[in-house]
Amino acid sequence: MALLLGGFMDKSGPLTQSGASLRTGALAAFDAALGIGVAVGLLILFRESFNARLSKFTKLLCDNAYCVYIVHVPIIVPIQYTLINLTLPPIVLGTIATLIAIPLSFIASVLLRSVLRLSR
Repeated sequence: MALLLGGFMDKSGPLTQSGASLRTGALAAFDAALGIGVAVGLLILFRESFNARLSKFTKLLCDNAYCVYIVHVPIIVPIQYTLINLTLPPIVLGTIATLIAIPLSFIASVLLRSVLRLSR
């Protein structure tokens, strides 16, 4: 919000003031309310606009989402340690790690759920 209002361009602007005051408390409350409002609004927008029938592929992704959440850390950490010595910009390294880790995480999730015979 502060970037939109240009508050950090001028160091003496009203948005750069700190300390405990009514103004900073109101700005903090507004920022929290705006964040919650945007998150809830986006959830409602996607529920109402994109709540279509799932294909087999998207159903597979949905069914494995929680397992991916659990198993992604042991997958992403070795990938990141492998990429740490490359002299590329961090955004490139992050993109490479993401493009490798997402498919591996879903494959691991599908295999784990099939071996353990876990259903939804």
